[in-house]
Amino acid sequence: MRFSFDTQSVPARDPITVLPAGWYTGQVTESEIIDTRSGTGEALKLTITVLDEGNRGRKIWVRLNIKNQNPEAERISKQQLRELCEAIGITSLRDTTDLHMRPFEMKVKVRVDLTGAYDDQNDVTRFRAVGSGSDAPRAPAGLPRPAAGGIPQGFSAPARPAAAALRPAAPPAPVQAPVQAPAAAPQAPEAAQPAATPAAPPAPAQEPAAAPAAPAAGRSIPPWAQKRA
Repeated sequence: MRFSFDTQSVPARDPITVLPAGWYTGQVTESEIIDTRSGTGEALKLTITVLDEGNRGRKIWVRLNIKNQNPEAERISKQQLRELCEAIGITSLRDTTDLHMRPFEMKVKVRVDLTGAYDDQNDVTRFRAVGSGSDAPRAPAGLPRPAAGGIPQGFSAPARPAAAALRPAAPPAPVQAPVQAPAAAPQAPEAAQPAATPAAPPAPAQEPAAAPAAPAAGRSIPPWAQKRA
């Protein structure tokens, strides 16, 4: 059978890659209810289109076991469906199209096939409303939300202080504590002085014997005086 084909007439396929794990904004664009592989249950198959810049248009597929012979698998899937409904603001479904075109945030993880038989895939594990995550800034309850400039509506920007007021005052000079004189060292007690030995009484002074007076000139010494001399 003759068949002609030119490779330049068909664009090359993009390489199959998975989204890194994290939170993304998306919306359901397709939905259908399909039979499970065993044929004994039903699954809700959702096609989710990513809305974030850089990954816009990427597709993620989610299968929820809404009817399954395994009660635990059915319970987990219905809990995920409840999270999705609450994230887009509805409480009941009448048709799967009620889920379409309503943005939400989803937590994506990477499922790796350890056998190597299949490519890595993305799984969605959580749903939440847009901007409701703990990592998104939220205004306190009862206060107006900030406007574009960061100032709540109804409030004016605070007046800017004068230039002089912006300069910090010079710190006061540190007060020096008075220097205290070192405490005097305790004086050692004086050693007891031995009692003084009483001095001997002074000897009575003896009057010197008077020298005999020299005889006056021209006078003779009496004989009794000469004998004593």
